[in-house]
Amino acid sequence: MAAPLSERQHQLLLDLRQTERDGTPIDVPALAASTGYSESSIRTYISKRLLGALVHRDEDGAFVVRGALRCTEEAFAHRMSQKAQTAAEALQSEDAWRELVRKLLREGSRRGYSLSDDERVLLDELFDDDELGPTQPSLF
Repeated sequence: MAAPLSERQHQLLLDLRQTERDGTPIDVPALAASTGYSESSIRTYISKRLLGALVHRDEDGAFVVRGALRCTEEAFAHRMSQKAQTAAEALQSEDAWRELVRKLLREGSRRGYSLSDDERVLLDELFDDDELGPTQPSLF
């Protein structure tokens, strides 16, 4: 279980939720001013902790928020912790690996990515169609 959110982390989550509600790109200086973090810290959190999970790039390359409204405080605390799950931990078992593959396939599909013929053959060898059941939305 992750430690409780600090006051600044809680404010960051609230601001990310509001940004998602507004449907506007992330304003790093405004987040820094509201939370008390430096702009550099905000950029680091975006690139190292939130990108691909709660923060995404839109077609113009701007950072936008998707998923903060449904993100719990506990999940956000875990994501912001120094001990957030690493790729090595996600690959420690076959079940964890399969879950990661499912998440990546769903995210790629949502973004309109496609697989090459070689990649499709590999997937056909690895998975039965019925194995790609429901999963959690975040990557880690």
